[in-house]
Amino acid sequence: MEATAQMWERVRDDAGLLTAAEVAAFTGVTPSRAVEDAAAGHTLAVVIDGELLWPGSQFEADGTVAMIIRELIAVAEAHGYSRTGQVFWLYSPTTYLAGGRRPVEVLHPDPQAVLAAAAGNMGVEW
Repeated sequence: MEATAQMWERVRDDAGLLTAAEVAAFTGVTPSRAVEDAAAGHTLAVVIDGELLWPGSQFEADGTVAMIIRELIAVAEAHGYSRTGQVFWLYSPTTYLAGGRRPVEVLHPDPQAVLAAAAGNMGVEW
């Protein structure tokens, strides 16, 4: 439980965990549309303590969703990752990226590297 709380703090400290109202204000959609987009796999949202929240790292500075997010969600779900698991993967170092970086650090400058890392890392079977 403590490790999970620490991960959520890391996400919150990095780019924030946004409410539907905050996503709506930032992206220019309604809060209900923000929820619909999350349900459809267009954005990545997780339930934390009963509240639906969006990691801010998936949004570009202009309020658009990073183009890779839909594909990343699809890859992760194809390999059985929950939405929480997807966020944890984004914020955890991986040897599938140069220097063992966290995917969230590479998300905006090199989205294709993140997709390739996801496909490789998430597809590993032991």
